[in-house]
Amino acid sequence: NYIEDNFNTDINIEELTELVPLSRRNLEVKFKEEMGTTIYQFILSCRIDYFAHLLLTTDRTLYDMALEAGFNDCKNISRIFKKHRGCTPVEFQKKYSNNFPP
Repeated sequence: NYIEDNFNTDINIEELTELVPLSRRNLEVKFKEEMGTTIYQFILSCRIDYFAHLLLTTDRTLYDMALEAGFNDCKNISRIFKKHRGCTPVEFQKKYSNNFPP
């Protein structure tokens, strides 16, 4: 839950090792076994999901939404989003905004 509650901060693996009694390597291995993905990919997935939510529920700029979702490098948000969702943020908004209740 810590990651899900803090994904939009500058969270890192060293910070997580302070919260659990495991070495960095053991934490990474255990996380992958339990979650089926790496810590980095899980954080990225949380950020992408939240960014997608913001795309459908706000009219803020892509830059502002990317920052709120925890992306430090907002220049690449369209590329990252397209890689994970199969479309650009603008295409995503156009496709799904009509299906989302106000």
